[in-house]
Amino acid sequence: RQYEIFKTNPLQASKRGIPFWYSWDGRENAAVVSRLEGENTLQHLRFQYTPGKGIEVLQNRKLLAASYPEIMGPPQISSDGKAIAVIHKTGTDLWVKVYQLDDGVMRANTIGGGDTSRSPAWSPDAGKLYFLTNERTGIVEWTLPKEKRIKTCTREIYGRYLAPSPCGKRIAFFLQSEQGKGLVHLCLWNLEKDEIQFLQKDILTVETCKPAWSPESRFLAVIHSSAQDQIVIYDTLTLQKYEIVQKTGKIRSLDWSFSNALLFSYQEGLFHRPYVVRFVSLFAQH
Repeated sequence: RQYEIFKTNPLQASKRGIPFWYSWDGRENAAVVSRLEGENTLQHLRFQYTPGKGIEVLQNRKLLAASYPEIMGPPQISSDGKAIAVIHKTGTDLWVKVYQLDDGVMRANTIGGGDTSRSPAWSPDAGKLYFLTNERTGIVEWTLPKEKRIKTCTREIYGRYLAPSPCGKRIAFFLQSEQGKGLVHLCLWNLEKDEIQFLQKDILTVETCKPAWSPESRFLAVIHSSAQDQIVIYDTLTLQKYEIVQKTGKIRSLDWSFSNALLFSYQEGLFHRPYVVRFVSLFAQH
């Protein structure tokens, strides 16, 4: 059964697409950024599920509003459900801002983020925040509220998302290829060794692909874009790869929150459909 927890005002028939982004902590908190009629709004939703009643929205609080040309990017709620991070462009400056959810007050902010199509990423323990430098050639590790280190890359980083592993030791991301033609390298930043590993070079993917880690941090699922989109799983231990899904259409996003199931969003024509791939093999154990 489905439950509605948020909706925008009706759109004009000439305007297509979903005019908001959201992030969910997997429990009772969600962050939403909407872009409607020239206004950007960051909101915190708190809801609960009650047997027999379903899902009830307990709070819909506006944290930040800004009018064009100010723009906000996709928000990210922390794994502990206590904070929201968002990239906010104000005039010529680009900021990464963190809001505390208990009181709705901005906890910290710093220059960076790359651009407003990008999303920051929380570490699994919610103690660190990762985002791009404004040149988009480096990743910033921000230990809140002040300490930082930057990993510089040789090319521009591609895509909307960075993907920290559940163990907190590596970050998966895409780096633009020297070959051009839309090709990218699938890379891992080893946070302990401060080294970058090229897991697969010269592939095609989509901007909305966030590499999906298995819960035990061994496997990594990625969208390969072509005439028929594919989901490919990489074994980061043996460096083997497995093609598990091939679809005529557009696979847009992945989620591997549960060890025995991979969820993905598939677009065919104007419609997006959710699918589930269930594992009964090695993938379900690691």
